[in-house]
Amino acid sequence: MPLYRFFIFVLISLTVAACDSDSAQRTLKQQQLNISGQISYRERIALPKNSQLIIKLENITSAQKNGEIIAEKTISLGNRQVPIDFQLQVFKDQLNKDENYALRASIQDKSGELLWTTDELNLVPTDTDKVSLGLLNLVKFQQPENDNSHTVLFQCGEQQIITVIKNESMQLKMNDDLYMLFQVPTASGAKYQSKDKLVSFWSKGHQGILTIADMSWSHCTAVNQDQLEQLPFRAQGHEPEWSLSATYDQVIMTWDKGQKQSVLAETELNIYHTGFELKAYSDTRYIKVETLATLCRDDMSGLPYPYQVSVRLDNLDFQGCGGHSRDLLVGQEWIVQDLNQQGVIDFSRLTMTFDDQGRLSGFTSCNQYSTAYEFNERLDIASAITTQKVCPVAIMNQEKLFLSILTDVESLDISINGALILKTADGRTITARR
Repeated sequence: MPLYRFFIFVLISLTVAACDSDSAQRTLKQQQLNISGQISYRERIALPKNSQLIIKLENITSAQKNGEIIAEKTISLGNRQVPIDFQLQVFKDQLNKDENYALRASIQDKSGELLWTTDELNLVPTDTDKVSLGLLNLVKFQQPENDNSHTVLFQCGEQQIITVIKNESMQLKMNDDLYMLFQVPTASGAKYQSKDKLVSFWSKGHQGILTIADMSWSHCTAVNQDQLEQLPFRAQGHEPEWSLSATYDQVIMTWDKGQKQSVLAETELNIYHTGFELKAYSDTRYIKVETLATLCRDDMSGLPYPYQVSVRLDNLDFQGCGGHSRDLLVGQEWIVQDLNQQGVIDFSRLTMTFDDQGRLSGFTSCNQYSTAYEFNERLDIASAITTQKVCPVAIMNQEKLFLSILTDVESLDISINGALILKTADGRTITARR
């Protein structure tokens, strides 16, 4: 091929490649929604060094989808100060034209403490390629004060909110989202609303209704710390067969093999050092639930539970167990004292710590380990991840035995002297005490 033809061929190839690249970039841009804006705040306060700006796009279509994060970006600020520009790109196939989205911005210090945050919904349209939200003025987050303010915790279904009322304004916190609301006239109770009227909270007595855009929580109940620790609560028993479910605002009692059920509201909770007492009322019925914080074993399944339970429904009496067997596991560290009735090596230390989020961790006498667990009628423990330290052969063999039994565990028991016994289907055991 003559040299000039070769150069022409190369030039054409490069031109085609450049066109293809430009076309690909245009296609990519068409597939993205680009959100931009600027954040600032009114206080004449410098940002702490190494703060972080966090930008989130959230789905606010329904209570079920509230807080679902579509896209998130964290910007390390170093020594930067406000105003600060931001951009967030979202692929359009992550968005639904029939759903609503809002942008959240917050500033945290280097330890993750919330400093400033948006307090209104910044709605983001999805029928375009570019959205400029302009200047977003963040508000300074302040911990509730004791003077001239009133803090109330509400349980709205599975969602928990904190309201702090001071003068004629309300600070409403849900997860990491903060809203500033202001009192508005209402026929009864008290109502607070954001300036853009997209967020409102109405309350009367211990009940409330929360609305955020098109989302609504119509059954919000004021709760205290005792209720958070004890409720929801479940109990059951036999002869006769019965079950009970208690939440913050009602008690549901089912008995006579499921043929009869009673729902009672107006709950009242009293805490004692030996357990707690729960009362509930309806127009025609009354129930009193008394619990004793001592080991209770189910008559049918043999499973251990943390509470003995007595129920008085009008003139009917029921006895059984309550709480969750998992609660017997979580909390303080367990120290293993026996592996499959072979003991453990003197002065070696085997430990297990179960948390309430389904995580199990500990020490094998040589390595740290962590894994996940589930408890639904039976105990399931996943294979553990360990560090890779090498120890004497006897210690390594003990570690291998411990982890092999742990992964096969299916059930738990608590002995009369408080020892935890984990058991596999073929009878191998791990015994531990606190």
